[in-house]
Amino acid sequence: MSQVREKSYPPVKRKKRGGDLKAALLLLPSFLIVSVFVYVFITYTIGVSLAENWMPAKPSMAQGPDPFATYKNLFENPRFQSDLRNSFIFTVLFLLLTVIAGFFIALAVHNMGRTKGFFRGVFLLPLHFHLLLLELSGDGFSILTQVSIYFSSIQELPAPTNR
Repeated sequence: MSQVREKSYPPVKRKKRGGDLKAALLLLPSFLIVSVFVYVFITYTIGVSLAENWMPAKPSMAQGPDPFATYKNLFENPRFQSDLRNSFIFTVLFLLLTVIAGFFIALAVHNMGRTKGFFRGVFLLPLHFHLLLLELSGDGFSILTQVSIYFSSIQELPAPTNR
């Protein structure tokens, strides 16, 4: 029997990591902008939702005896409960179907025998679809006009009444 000799590789030399501070300073403005324009407004919106009487012209952020009364009324509304249930079902089904479809697409891409041309077209279609729509309409603004006319003709639903 012959013995197999293992190859020994030289140790990998690490570069000095002096760029961590530079990277943190480079990313700091982005973190500040995101924190101001996302998290500050989220906390302000939560404060407005807990306020007793808040109107845009006369903001009053004073909290009443029960600051969660708005949420209690909201969660007791059957329409809101139905909306929550529908959102949960939609989210679960969407994630499940997306993962399953992604698995089969990854499987098909991995075995790219005869399907290579088909998947090239499928993957590139979203990149060119908007251009195709504009080309078929003849005028780029006609689709936008038709969509805006359609949405302007839809009547708003009446506001739900409290019991």
